[in-house]
Amino acid sequence: MLDRVGDALAEERERLELKAIEMLKGPKRLVQPEPVDHAWWDDGSGVYSIG
Repeated sequence: MLDRVGDALAEERERLELKAIEMLKGPKRLVQPEPVDHAWWDDGSGVYSIG
């Protein structure tokens, strides 16, 4: 029984970590113009440049 509870907790933690990673990656996708390798994001000033 305890093993099953531990497994469930581990799975839940993994799921939450993946969700957190996705949330961290999410805003950058909106902020950074495509294609990413031809653009850089200037932190702080809110200006991005495509070069």
